[in-house]
Amino acid sequence: MICSAAWAAGALAPLSMAEVLPQEMYARLSAPAQPAPADPAKRAARLPALAHVPNAADLVVALREPGEASLEWMRLLGEKPPAELERGLRSIGSAALVAGEGNAAALERLLPLLARTAQLESLSRCEELWCSHAKEMFVPAIRSAFAAQRRDTLQGILRAWAEFRPAPVYYAITARAGHEAGFAAMHAALLRGMQAAAQQDSALGYEEHGRFAGLRMNWLLVCRLLLGAEPQEPELREALAGRDLLVLTRREGAVAWVCVCSAPGELQLPAGPEYSMLTAPQLAGADAHMDELVLTAWASATLCRVLDEGARAARVPAELAVAAALWQIAGRTPTHQAELNAAANGMTWLTQQAPLFNAVDSPQSLQVWRQGREVWMESVSDAQGMLFGPGHLRQVGLAAAPGTVFYMESTSFSAPNVPEPAHYWEQASAALLAAGRGVALTLKENERGRAEAALRYADLLLPEVQQMGSALVTMAAGASSPFALVVAESPGEEAPGVALGVGVTSRGALAQGWETLLQALRSAVAKAGLPPELAEALPISSHRLPGSGVSYTLELPLRPEGGAAPGVAVGPTYAVLGSSPALNARLLASAGGNMPFCGAVNSVDLPRMEEALRGAPLPELCGGLLPLSKLLHYLAEHAQTLYTVSTITDDVRTARGVLLLKEK
Repeated sequence: MICSAAWAAGALAPLSMAEVLPQEMYARLSAPAQPAPADPAKRAARLPALAHVPNAADLVVALREPGEASLEWMRLLGEKPPAELERGLRSIGSAALVAGEGNAAALERLLPLLARTAQLESLSRCEELWCSHAKEMFVPAIRSAFAAQRRDTLQGILRAWAEFRPAPVYYAITARAGHEAGFAAMHAALLRGMQAAAQQDSALGYEEHGRFAGLRMNWLLVCRLLLGAEPQEPELREALAGRDLLVLTRREGAVAWVCVCSAPGELQLPAGPEYSMLTAPQLAGADAHMDELVLTAWASATLCRVLDEGARAARVPAELAVAAALWQIAGRTPTHQAELNAAANGMTWLTQQAPLFNAVDSPQSLQVWRQGREVWMESVSDAQGMLFGPGHLRQVGLAAAPGTVFYMESTSFSAPNVPEPAHYWEQASAALLAAGRGVALTLKENERGRAEAALRYADLLLPEVQQMGSALVTMAAGASSPFALVVAESPGEEAPGVALGVGVTSRGALAQGWETLLQALRSAVAKAGLPPELAEALPISSHRLPGSGVSYTLELPLRPEGGAAPGVAVGPTYAVLGSSPALNARLLASAGGNMPFCGAVNSVDLPRMEEALRGAPLPELCGGLLPLSKLLHYLAEHAQTLYTVSTITDDVRTARGVLLLKEK
């Protein structure tokens, strides 16, 4: 816990960026190093696999000792690899992956559809849940509607597969010095595995093509493996049946390749180092750190745009189309059908806007290197419509203060592509309510009664919900976009508090929005049938802070000692919303910091963060391959602090970010 004396000291003395972040990190962002001259010899010494892949690419990823990193990740996941696999992974010195030029264009139509394959599983889960609660008379129609949606989604994906013409993909690995025997054994095991797979599955064929050997599979099999289905339409089956995908491998001494192509003649390995990725300009950003480089990656602007569009397409819920069909199934009037159709359109609009920016027009690059006990990462990417403005960091002193768990602050920013918040609020509340009414129509009598009662209550409170949205928009109009988010321990409180600080441009707008919010809350309390005294006055206390600040606290009646007490602290030019009055007051007192900057700054005390989140249900992403709780525990064991700094360069199109992990 932070000692009371530290808090009683008032606002922290102004700090320079160098006092908060390592000086080299700030200097790197303030005056980016000029790209070093390309040095193919140095690249070959650090990442020899680059010499064995072509330099025409939509995607490049090169790694130093990826096998060791894989073993470390397996240990993090609690897995123990077989001894032969461990020996093989330890034998890899470097690796380079190249997706040949043309793959981005080939993915353009496929990826948005492929990204929706996850919705097929979601549809099945939604169908079973719906049918378990629906009237028996509606179950066949519901199943039919879901089946039609799955069929339409799947057929669209399969049609895209039939037109997909990928360019070759190359993966080259080189052996570590002294590990050549393990490297050769690993490649021999790969060949044996391919031969065994071909013997066990008649849809696979093992073939040799000169120095390459490997598997041939029909595109119908590819669809079955990736999607769990094959097309039923004769023309689609014919289109896919006439094409093959080959996975071929080859080894020459301390170098091995695994390549994916449609025909062996497509593979074009570089004729010499001067034609390889060693000379590619895409690696210019890595040359300055080549002696310590761990990873370098580059993606073309076309590939980034295609990936962005695919991600947006994946967020459009296919269940909406099914819900719309159920209005007709339930025999509702055209007016009701139009209402749900409008709701579906509104939800589609909301999910399409979820990425906020959607403006990828330039390549992206990433470099990771190690300096002693420090791990550095530097990224250059598209600004995606966001613009940082020059300004001042007000809370930067808290970044290094005792007890700070998490600190993030930015100068002013704008995102012209983001719609007005009021439009989000209006669309979301109306769409969710209408969709709920559509579902309720099909439910069993006992469940339908409860659902319709809840919907009537939601209908009743809809004006208050929308009024709250308007109040928040009004309050936002009185605040400026620079913000600070701080998680820190406070004296006498059990858990770290969370506080959000923003600049104030209009205290009148903040006061008006706050009063509107209270009116909406009072009206909602009255409609809920709660005691009238709660409707007349919510339990909010206020007191003066040093200077001209005022603190407003929501006094929760059942609040345990040391528990959260949400509130707002407002000063002439700054306001803080948070869970702890002490932390709110602290941010308000520290708001006089005035360090010039342009961008965003972040610091995390990893051991404190793990302690604060211990027991929290953190998700496991990517099918369990990225368990956030284990990853946080691993980082907290091996490192003390994580820093990030980001800004926009002068051309207002390119975002640069620097991350530093300081190991213990």
